Amino acid sequence: MNNLSFSVKVSISGVLNSFFTKKQAADFYAYYRKNLPSEVTKRKTLHTNNPNSDEYLSRTQIDFLVTFAEENILAENYLNLLLYLSKYSMLSGEFVLAARLYGQVVNHSGNKAGFNNFKANALLGLAEVYSRQAEWTKSYSSATQALRMFRADKDIKGVASCENLIGTNYGECGELSKASKRFEKCLRILENNSDIDLKGRIKINLGIINNILGKYDNALSHFNRALFSYQKIQHHSRIAEVRHNLGMTYYKKEEYQTALSEFEQSIELSTKLNYLQLIGISYLQKAFIYVALDDLALADSFSNQSMEICLKINDMLSVAEVYRVKGLIQKNLNNSILAKSYLLTSLRLNRELKNKMNEAETLIELEELSKETGLANEAESYLDKALSYFKSIK
Repeated sequence: MNNLSFSVKVSISGVLNSFFTKKQAADFYAYYRKNLPSEVTKRKTLHTNNPNSDEYLSRTQIDFLVTFAEENILAENYLNLLLYLSKYSMLSGEFVLAARLYGQVVNHSGNKAGFNNFKANALLGLAEVYSRQAEWTKSYSSATQALRMFRADKDIKGVASCENLIGTNYGECGELSKASKRFEKCLRILENNSDIDLKGRIKINLGIINNILGKYDNALSHFNRALFSYQKIQHHSRIAEVRHNLGMTYYKKEEYQTALSEFEQSIELSTKLNYLQLIGISYLQKAFIYVALDDLALADSFSNQSMEICLKINDMLSVAEVYRVKGLIQKNLNNSILAKSYLLTSLRLNRELKNKMNEAETLIELEELSKETGLANEAESYLDKALSYFKSIK
């Protein structure tokens, strides 16, 4: 599959050079200038004399690229382009656009002979888009469809990728035992495979599970091995993800300055890549750290920045966590009524999203708030519900 690295800024010229001939690229520029003169003029004024000088592909450029490509390049190259643009859109937080582009690959592939791999990869991509928006049923449905197709084609990497995503979804919902089984299955499938990226993703996921279970040294070991692998191949978006997860572990260990350093490195890389979802959750974790450090002004500032990004990209799992950190900020400011409102909103969203882990953590915060405000019976009820979950995952 013709592919660009997602570890660098993507310009329109980079895409054209990878998927189009020189003549097709020249034809596209002519088509682009003719059909969108006002935007081209604006880009010349703001940047250079070329509309392709922007660091990131714009939404308009993507739409025009797809329209032009459908009529001017071979079907297989066109589907490769759609898969690439879908992935790029997803990393940029354009989930609606990513889903639409993946859907185009599915529809264009249909049941045509020789197009199964395109369709399977598009279904897997759709599953990831749904996962990032906490639409678990849709994600599972698309992932299992892709899994059947990859198995039929004996595509080991595809099978492992589907199992990994299903495991990730279980982990996001707090089903840690089911998640671990899927990740272990992935490792068995990939025993004789040398795919660095996929193996690294599984190491990250195993690190996350160990972090949740309080096995911090094991978590750090998994993350550092993944980091070494990704640094070797200069996969910057994955490096940013590992840095974020290292920060999460150091936060749990209460090594706050080290955690902040890791989050800063993650944010710096993610900003260069326009990786909005990761920026949003890194801001969120910085807010939690500043609550722990009792710097409530900074905590509130980072929670607001996180909320802005997470709402923009419809990352409702993180929105629920922003409400939780805002509840903690108000609790520390002795605004118990507002604190409870934020925490109850977080609890409601987590229940709607079926995130048992975050639901239990919010219940603990509500239990502590209820104790502080003299509501002993209410506090006990919250505690019993939280303990029930934490005991179930040991």
